[in-house]
Amino acid sequence: MTFALLFSRFIIFLPSILLVLVFALAIRFVSLRTTGFRFKDINEDLLSRIAQSEEERRRFLKICRVQSAWSFIWLPALEELIFRAPLLIFFGSFSRAAFYGLIISSLAFGICHIVSFKRTKEIEVRFADLLKEDPKARPDKKWSAPSVFLFKLMRASATGFAGYLFGYFAITRQSLYLPLALHFVWN
Repeated sequence: MTFALLFSRFIIFLPSILLVLVFALAIRFVSLRTTGFRFKDINEDLLSRIAQSEEERRRFLKICRVQSAWSFIWLPALEELIFRAPLLIFFGSFSRAAFYGLIISSLAFGICHIVSFKRTKEIEVRFADLLKEDPKARPDKKWSAPSVFLFKLMRASATGFAGYLFGYFAITRQSLYLPLALHFVWN
């Protein structure tokens, strides 16, 4: 594929790419503006202040619900730009080369979600503590090494498969919109 052809395909998909990018950034901006909160801001000091006041606890949980909803919208949009937009630019139809590109993209997508497991688990445990779940209803917070490995493997397989489907539809439909909608539904 020549540079001129790649550049022309990039120009063809540029409006879609910019639209999804602006959409993702706008959602993230609105999310931070309305809540002023990011998941990485969760720390012991914040949780102790929230635990002392029922009103603060309710406000915090409301913010978390809004933040979660926005994250389920803007993160998939960003992931589609990173993992599927290059497939659109490089491949005009499904071919052997597109298949190999799709496999590489799907593996990268799955591995990306393995890395995020630790932070997701920390947040889940902290929210369970905040909601004051019954300790008997929840198993020990420590996971054994084989359990974590199997969970990561299962998560990578599932997200890699989803990434393959999203990429397949991106290449065959020559659009980011269907994979983006499927990604929203998947999450």
